[in-house]
Amino acid sequence: MSGFKYQPTDYYDQPFHDAYQQGTKHVNDFCFNGKSSSEYVNERMFNLVSNLKDNPFFSLSMHIRMTHDSLTRAVTIDKLISKTLQRLHKNSLLNNTFIALFGDHGIRSGKVRPTFIGQLEERLPMMLMYVPPWFKNKYCSYFKNLRTNARRLTTHFDTHSTLLHLLDLDNNHHGIKTYRQKGISLFKEIPRNRSCQDAHIPSKWCACNFRL
Repeated sequence: MSGFKYQPTDYYDQPFHDAYQQGTKHVNDFCFNGKSSSEYVNERMFNLVSNLKDNPFFSLSMHIRMTHDSLTRAVTIDKLISKTLQRLHKNSLLNNTFIALFGDHGIRSGKVRPTFIGQLEERLPMMLMYVPPWFKNKYCSYFKNLRTNARRLTTHFDTHSTLLHLLDLDNNHHGIKTYRQKGISLFKEIPRNRSCQDAHIPSKWCACNFRL
């Protein structure tokens, strides 16, 4: 993959990550100038939210180095993420902000992967979502559906549809189906009997096929 020919965003992290990698001796080095890669990512996120608080924006921040090749190392950034969220809250930067914490896939190497738990973890990455208090009151049905969908079969096609729905919350029909009819907004109730085929999940990655 050759990457982007032109900078695809207003604020682009790639130059930083390139410099970070050049400044570390090995790909598994987690610190640079006394800070972990996750500390830099969180600081960048806080500064971005602070500076753009009066403007609509979308940002994607990734903690790759700390978690990509380790099942247990994620615990080392729990306090860091908690501290950052508390800092955002203390500075009233979450009043008009939606946050999603998620993984794109599970562990792909090591002794855990071939186990039953490892197979499930590979197919069911974490997904957490924060919504501001006013949303719960103004769009109570959407919030109710969001909570219901926490125990329904969903994919990031649905996450994509939800992001589009956020752009036009008062349009009740928006976000029901998007991206070539693959996603359903998480603000709409996902059918209880939704199958992997319905959700466009290939059979290899269907967690419904696993039995204890």
